[in-house]
Amino acid sequence: SRIENAFSMAEVTAHTGTHGGQNAGGVVGFASGAVQVNKTYNTGAVSGSSAIGGLVGSLNLTGSGAVTNSFWDTESSGNTHSAAGTGKTTQQMQDAATFTLLNTAGLEAPWDFLDNPHDDLANDGVWHIDPQVNNGYPFLTWYYLPGIATIPPSEITPVSVTAGGEVASSGASPITQLGLVWSTEEIPLLSEAHDFLVVDNPEDSLSFTAEITGLNPGTTYYVRAFAANSYGTRHGDILQFDTEKYPQSITFAAPEDAVYGDDPVALVATADSGLPVTFEVSDS
Repeated sequence: SRIENAFSMAEVTAHTGTHGGQNAGGVVGFASGAVQVNKTYNTGAVSGSSAIGGLVGSLNLTGSGAVTNSFWDTESSGNTHSAAGTGKTTQQMQDAATFTLLNTAGLEAPWDFLDNPHDDLANDGVWHIDPQVNNGYPFLTWYYLPGIATIPPSEITPVSVTAGGEVASSGASPITQLGLVWSTEEIPLLSEAHDFLVVDNPEDSLSFTAEITGLNPGTTYYVRAFAANSYGTRHGDILQFDTEKYPQSITFAAPEDAVYGDDPVALVATADSGLPVTFEVSDS
């Protein structure tokens, strides 16, 4: 079994009538066998008579079993011990760096946060952190933020493209903004001041398309939809497209008359695209 991308804020108590008040943990009471626990945390109080842990009460792992990239709040849980995981202060637990900066003790792989803080390179935006939400601790975006998918680009020209987004859910509050963000960089983000547009009446739109203009011919771009509500902004999947190149023709001006022994004849070529023309002359 596997527990991943999960958190608990609940109070856990192992009563004496249940296994003698033993094996209580904020996320797992007793982790055994090949169970895998990854990218989890606990802030709730944990109490009991023995084998009590802020994250895991006790464990007997075998084979591929492991507890990785998981933390507990040593202050709010009232526990400085856990059979696995890494204890952090409340201040550390409310800092995205704890979960995304690889020099953090106990972190082997960054959690997937919105806007890719620090060493986070994943783009699904599973987690987010905001001082005004979830008591300042990380929260799962699927509950609070809108769900949005990017509609594949179409009607591509040298300087424009049509793209869009499809709303899967509004999240925990109404949608306040919908739009597209694009860039020649592989991860377009509103927070990076990349080019963007917004659509009118976002609260009434389940899907939308819009034309992006002012692009450069023959250039690779990356585009994604985004949706925002009062809890924050979520980006959709990133899609790549290449703008077309302008068709062009090259015309050589008629050379001047010449006879054998005259100086070499100058040739002049022009392109209707306005681009400079380079050519070579050969006797063969």
